[in-house]
Amino acid sequence: MEKIVEMKKKAIREAIKFLKDGQIVGIGSGSTMELLLEEIRKYMIEKNIILGFVPASTQIYLKLVDLGLRVESLDAYPYLDITFDGADEVDIRKNALKGRGGALLREKILSYYSKKYVILVDKTKFSNKIGEKAKVAIEVLPFALKPVIQELNKMGAKVNIRFGERIKDGPIITDNGNYIIDADFGIIEKPKELSESINNIKGVIENGIFYERITNIIIGDLEEAKVL
Repeated sequence: MEKIVEMKKKAIREAIKFLKDGQIVGIGSGSTMELLLEEIRKYMIEKNIILGFVPASTQIYLKLVDLGLRVESLDAYPYLDITFDGADEVDIRKNALKGRGGALLREKILSYYSKKYVILVDKTKFSNKIGEKAKVAIEVLPFALKPVIQELNKMGAKVNIRFGERIKDGPIITDNGNYIIDADFGIIEKPKELSESINNIKGVIENGIFYERITNIIIGDLEEAKVL
């Protein structure tokens, strides 16, 4: 675990080089983003710069408040200078699978409205092609859960409803009030086509396949960080 954290920190140090005074920064979700914010706060104090932040999740909103950082919104800033995010899996083609933290819809919105979208991972999340290690997270309207699952099964996916662990019984509920299901399609050869097919299913809100809009992927190792 300590090695994973150190690899994340290598990626974070590289990511901070993208920051400039006065930027409005989108922040995804997950443990890597929490570590990133802690380091950004130190950097802001050291360099005496001002930044504003738009969080993708309640988790990150609370972290921003705890650190005393300036929280902004897309209402105030419809277009962001840069967004940082983590991922469950990335590949050499600059595709990613996201959604383990359940914030995939808002993360995808931030990616769309950002001039730059930069993903940070440790090297264990890197694959030749996405789908080797992670499943596709899909946010679904509760009203349409059963038919969506049936449609995904027809597409060849092995599907599971995501349930809470320990502290919560029943299905995971997103910040938007929807369910998350995890679909295993195996190795994904054509991310864009699969993403569009999933989103065409009535009742699907969004899926965790990220492609095209990723500007850079920073992969942290124990020795250094590599930027794709």
